[in-house]
Amino acid sequence: MKKIIILLLICNTCYSIDPKVDSFPVRVTFYEPLMNKKYLPGHIEAEILDINKLIDLEILSKEDDYYINYWPSGNKKPPVNPSEKYNGVKSIIIYLNKQGIIHFVNSANQDSKRVNKSKDIFGNWKTGYNILINNCADALARAFNLDINKGITIPLYVYNILKS
Repeated sequence: MKKIIILLLICNTCYSIDPKVDSFPVRVTFYEPLMNKKYLPGHIEAEILDINKLIDLEILSKEDDYYINYWPSGNKKPPVNPSEKYNGVKSIIIYLNKQGIIHFVNSANQDSKRVNKSKDIFGNWKTGYNILINNCADALARAFNLDINKGITIPLYVYNILKS
């Protein structure tokens, strides 16, 4: 019975931390708060690892964003090997099913268009980034289709949900 409930939960959320034959790996990188100057309040980002497979399956085009790294200036490509550049970096691999990866790609492309034109971290959350209401953790929660309560979403909270 317990296995059936776990399977239903995984199918419902479209992600798992266990690799499956028909799954797509996404690396989630968490930057702990106060551990480095660039990400002082903490940060979270995610990147699809096998984009060629998705292009071959026509799930992803070369113009699509395959990552969530949400900032006031929009969605930016994550740094290569962040654990070598920054302190306090943790990564996990999440495996999405086809439905989950399509949702992730659509969400990444929507967030790439959500730009805070003022570059202010307290910008208009309805149209772009706002550190309290529409931040990197909110963007990742949307991409992984997590049911996050209204209020301030923090990177550690999203990371812990995905890790569990």
